[in-house]
Amino acid sequence: MWQSFSTVVLAGIGAFIANFAAKFIESWVRRSQQIETQRDADLHEIVATVKLIGELSEKFWTKSAAELGTEDLILQSHLKAEQHHLAEVIAEIFSGTDKWDCDIQVHKLATVATGGNFGEPDREAEPGRLAEILITVRALTREAKKGRRRLKRRLMA
Repeated sequence: MWQSFSTVVLAGIGAFIANFAAKFIESWVRRSQQIETQRDADLHEIVATVKLIGELSEKFWTKSAAELGTEDLILQSHLKAEQHHLAEVIAEIFSGTDKWDCDIQVHKLATVATGGNFGEPDREAEPGRLAEILITVRALTREAKKGRRRLKRRLMA
């Protein structure tokens, strides 16, 4: 009698532990996959934002402030807001040297995209600035992709 009872109790404990372990591992794997998916989404957001900054810069720097009229102020605001957003997303996803490398490129992009006579009401068109902007856009995209590849993968993701 005692042996039967202990066998039933031990079987119940074993079944509980097995079910608990399976659910624990399943939730751990799901969480790891969610983190990797979020990192991929952040990378896509960085790339899209950098591309948008390039496109906005193209619209902004190919025409003078007078030619753009009120759109000049709108483009200035979008350029500043996108750069700010870009810096925040990079700070959320990267750390250490990867963040540093991206920050250097963000600073270069901010300098070329909003440098010169940016914000001046009598600003002239500077289409020559576009080459440097587009080079920096691509460099920042490359740094973000390299940083994403170097992020430590979650176990079982």
